[in-house]
Amino acid sequence: MNRWEEWDCEYASSSSSGTTEGGAGAAFPCLQELIINDCPRLRNKLPQRLPSVLKLVIKHCKQLVCSLECASAIREIDLYHCGKLKLEFPFSNNTCYLQTIRVFWSPNVEFEIRHPFNALQRLNLRDSYYSLKALPLDLFPKLQELDLEGCRNLERLDVGSGSGGVTSLTQFSIFGCPKLASFPEGLRTLFPSLTGLWLYDCPEVQCKEEDGGGFPTSLKILEIANCPKLLASRIKWDLHTCTSLTFLIIQDEDGNYADYQGLLPPNLKSLNDRKVGPSSS
Repeated sequence: MNRWEEWDCEYASSSSSGTTEGGAGAAFPCLQELIINDCPRLRNKLPQRLPSVLKLVIKHCKQLVCSLECASAIREIDLYHCGKLKLEFPFSNNTCYLQTIRVFWSPNVEFEIRHPFNALQRLNLRDSYYSLKALPLDLFPKLQELDLEGCRNLERLDVGSGSGGVTSLTQFSIFGCPKLASFPEGLRTLFPSLTGLWLYDCPEVQCKEEDGGGFPTSLKILEIANCPKLLASRIKWDLHTCTSLTFLIIQDEDGNYADYQGLLPPNLKSLNDRKVGPSSS
């Protein structure tokens, strides 16, 4: 729909006989999936009252500028190449059941992270949400997959002192976040289920001195490249205690493989894409 420019939201709401959670007229009261794809001229508004939508997908709508209030029923949001969107979620009585947020190549998309996303399992931000400076991980207690790429102004990952960590997180990747300076303290305690960790092109990130630098012993895959400050403290990583670790890649800022002397865990099977162990040549 290359020529579509405006959604007449007032007409859509007034012509509907449905009701929202608050009792007002709703546009498409039974709609469960809304996909808007390749509408380069669409701008200004989307319907604000979609009480039954479970999945929202918006792709290639770079002129779209609006605030979007999501219903408590929504489970999945996928945004690709979008304009300036502000997402608002309901949090009264912990009624936000959102499970997946994916935002790709949408630098002006943003949403407030002040209340617990108690059902969120997957969070993927890629070259998006440039205004994000801090990510409070303890507000995602059921998160399983976290992917941050090209978040150019992200400075820190926070976990409250009274938090029990993100015990369900298994996959964690960070690519190209130049301002990210450090991890939360106590990685082993905060992420006890973490099996895969990928850190690329984060020149300022480092382990805090008081943390001891130990990675979770549950790790099976660890890849670190072009993180010079983190690499400088590798002697504190205690990789020999990561008995589940089988795949390891560590490269410096020039792409050279780092010195692993004294670092290798006992059950490692692949080092820099090469087999290791008694059977290797």
